[in-house]
Amino acid sequence: FFRDEAVLATYALPISALIVDLGDVIMAKRYVDMDIDYWAKRILCPICILTMVSGCLGSLPRVSMDASFLRIILTTTFTLVVFIPTMWFVVFSNDERNFIKNKLVIKFIKHKI
Repeated sequence: FFRDEAVLATYALPISALIVDLGDVIMAKRYVDMDIDYWAKRILCPICILTMVSGCLGSLPRVSMDASFLRIILTTTFTLVVFIPTMWFVVFSNDERNFIKNKLVIKFIKHKI
């Protein structure tokens, strides 16, 4: 009984996020004339790739281990290990990567001085 509710709760967040995103796309089309194809190619597809890759790797400990604190740690570690590079290379554009690099460099230079 609880397992089915947990599965439904797992699907509730992505479905509601998708509905909100579709509303954002409609608003973007209406107010700033952003093309839906642009949104799908530049935003939706990279985020779906990120979700699939990090979700698949993050589920490996769940498939192969019993419930434990170690499984939580491994799941978090596996997910982060794949999430950060995938986010950097798949989701961010060159301009976004350069912006982040510049902000990090400025922050570290100020911190060192």
